[in-house]
Amino acid sequence: MKRKLIAITLITVLICVGLGNIVGCAPTSATEYDLTIDSTAGGSVTVPGEGAFICRPGMVVGLVAEADEGYRFVNWTFDVGTIGNVTAAATTITMNDNYSITANFIALYDLTIASTAAGSVTTPGEGVFTYDEGTVVNLIAEPDEGYLFSNWTGDVGTITNVNAAATTITMSSNYSITANFGWFNITQVSARGWHMVGLKSDRIVLAVGWNDYGQCDVGNWTDITQVTTGMDHTVGLKSGGTVVAVGDNSLGQCNVGNWTGTTQVAAGAAHTVRLTPDETEHAVGLD
Repeated sequence: MKRKLIAITLITVLICVGLGNIVGCAPTSATEYDLTIDSTAGGSVTVPGEGAFICRPGMVVGLVAEADEGYRFVNWTFDVGTIGNVTAAATTITMNDNYSITANFIALYDLTIASTAAGSVTTPGEGVFTYDEGTVVNLIAEPDEGYLFSNWTGDVGTITNVNAAATTITMSSNYSITANFGWFNITQVSARGWHMVGLKSDRIVLAVGWNDYGQCDVGNWTDITQVTTGMDHTVGLKSGGTVVAVGDNSLGQCNVGNWTGTTQVAAGAAHTVRLTPDETEHAVGLD
């Protein structure tokens, strides 16, 4: 009987020691420390898990925190004095006392930025950017020459000033925004087909739209007093009475280079007409 009791005692000790070596947190002395682990929303502690663990003094316990999709690990907080690296998801803690630690996670949100023609977003740029929840992102939109910034549209609820080219947006969700640009000091516009032109007060011309035939190539025009548009061509009257035209010329609708003394121009779908001081009309293009 005595031998049986000794054998049972030895087996029990061996099992306890073995389990202690495997888990790393089993008591082997009179002193034991509690390690309490939890996490915030957005992830969990997978090693050694979450809850309360009994650990030996001096034991180095491995810690692994894993973020859910759409989140990232931030840091460990509370009793972190003996954690190897508080900003590393995989690290260790040395058990010199009772400790309570928390793994912290933060949501990640996408900011999609685009712009209309005649300008661009230079800060942070255009495309898709990922930020931590609560990040305040600087926005700067820059118009092309001859244009002005108009406003921000889309998911603009947290934009500080939707009418300012330089402003901020606070990331509280996934957002998609667009910087819009427009013309200014426009005195006349003309549109036909798939393009539009505008005459500015300084007598230069702006154009947007379909440009397959070069009908929007008016960037070098100056001293223009009137503009008119055909289906695929654009005509401009200069202050001296000469006329310029760009775009589709398959029917001769842009053959206006020799026109002088012109007081008014008009463009049809595939032809161009002018009026002279003696009220004479001339036309080129489709008859």
